[in-house]
Amino acid sequence: PISAELKATPLAITAFSFNALPATGTIDHNNKSIKVVVPYGTTVTNLVATFTAPGATVKVGDTTQASGTTVNNFTNSVIYKLTTTNSNDASTCSYEVTVKEKLATPSPSTIESNTTTSSFKIQWGSVSGAESYLLDVSTNSGFSSFLPDYQSKILTSTSCTVNGLSANTTYYYRVKA
Repeated sequence: PISAELKATPLAITAFSFNALPATGTIDHNNKSIKVVVPYGTTVTNLVATFTAPGATVKVGDTTQASGTTVNNFTNSVIYKLTTTNSNDASTCSYEVTVKEKLATPSPSTIESNTTTSSFKIQWGSVSGAESYLLDVSTNSGFSSFLPDYQSKILTSTSCTVNGLSANTTYYYRVKA
């Protein structure tokens, strides 16, 4: 009898980003997925990915990918198929790349006129696609410290009454979708 030992080559995408965008992929090797959040307003129909996949040829559909060169449409998830470059091995694996656009910043907020020395109510415009908002309240414009209970306070509405304020103190707030 003839026997041969076949050794599988470990394949992985070890880095993933887009040219000229401040967006880097979060790689989940267990689930073979990559999630990338791109800036609000980014056109995702013609993005060029820069990736590292040691020892692999990478294809999307029938198109061989060249890191930093090949254009793809990321409107829907894109499957990157890796095949080993080792001719004695037929190892393959696939990564699903999902691109989401960062939500817009909420429109400027307003402070209601019934402000007291210990509270104020703020309101802001809704953001399409936002399920919640994060509110920060601080006594310094750099947000290096926060009012108790107002650091990334999760809100599902577009307004909030901020309580627990001290008289004659300046407060800063910011809202993120």
